[in-house]
Amino acid sequence: MDYVYDLTIYKSGVTMINGSHDGYPWHEIYRYDSSWKTLYTYSASGSSPTSLAPPMDIDFGYYQ
Repeated sequence: MDYVYDLTIYKSGVTMINGSHDGYPWHEIYRYDSSWKTLYTYSASGSSPTSLAPPMDIDFGYYQ
């Protein structure tokens, strides 16, 4: 799986993620701050292992 993520967490707790990844397999990004919090979930439904071939299929951004 190819992926590129830029993750920034500020002292205030604000979290920013920008990145790209292949369209397969399913995966998640978590953050622990006194408890686990799911920041990003990718569901690869409808995809197959052929989505692992270049280029990266998914671009995303997260801000909270």
